[in-house]
Amino acid sequence: MGVIKAKRENKVYTISEQQKKRYLQEGYDIYDGEGNLLEHSPKKKISYSEYEAVCKERDALKEDAGGDNPDVVNILTEYAKEHEIDLGKSISQSGILKKIKDTLREGE
Repeated sequence: MGVIKAKRENKVYTISEQQKKRYLQEGYDIYDGEGNLLEHSPKKKISYSEYEAVCKERDALKEDAGGDNPDVVNILTEYAKEHEIDLGKSISQSGILKKIKDTLREGE
């Protein structure tokens, strides 16, 4: 492996492969010589507000890309409950719909 760098805040150190584990445990992220992230420190934390913002952005992208519509998921879930259809661990729109269709086919 080439050059390895450990970064945390404004500190950057060139380290060896043998030192990588220690620096990760101390909260440093590990990068290659070109600046590409290789590993995040297991100590890395983000604030809840950052997490929440990323989740909102993800959900908006899902909707734009034709992802699960929460209203449709709720309607399908209610339908399954009313008709005593076991959804197992299905939580996505497509997963719930598949369970309902499979159950209806079995009943034919």
